[in-house]
Amino acid sequence: MDDVFFGVKRAHLAVNAWALARLKKQFGVTPARFDLMRLIYERNFQWIQSELRMRLGVARATISRMLRSLEKLGWIERKPNPWDRRTRDCLLTYEGRRVVASVMSALIWPKVIAKIVDASFRTTDVDGERKAAEWLARRLVIAFAMRRESSYLGMG
Repeated sequence: MDDVFFGVKRAHLAVNAWALARLKKQFGVTPARFDLMRLIYERNFQWIQSELRMRLGVARATISRMLRSLEKLGWIERKPNPWDRRTRDCLLTYEGRRVVASVMSALIWPKVIAKIVDASFRTTDVDGERKAAEWLARRLVIAFAMRRESSYLGMG
């Protein structure tokens, strides 16, 4: 078994448990929903559905299910893209913006999460270690997404 793979899995589970307890209890949003809504929030409250799927590294069915549940909560709207009717734009509603802004003002902007992450680094070069961790996470998402896509095509 691969120690990095399972170490990342255990880290994900620990972080997700902390985030789920904090986000769900205080703000009524799951980590996955917040992650998706934060991406839209940081893109001027609008993002194309297919680009969101690629950024999150999830399947088409998964992004559709996530967005449908957020629509039911009244946190996002999906509309056909005016230039490409096959594409759907995802827009944060006022209520969705309020949810994201509440979490951001409580946990992101005062660096509550960043301080916990930085405390886990055992070096004087916290910025360097943080960048290395971010790159590792991105590369793993890409590597496993590519592997998943090639297995759909019968190549993996």
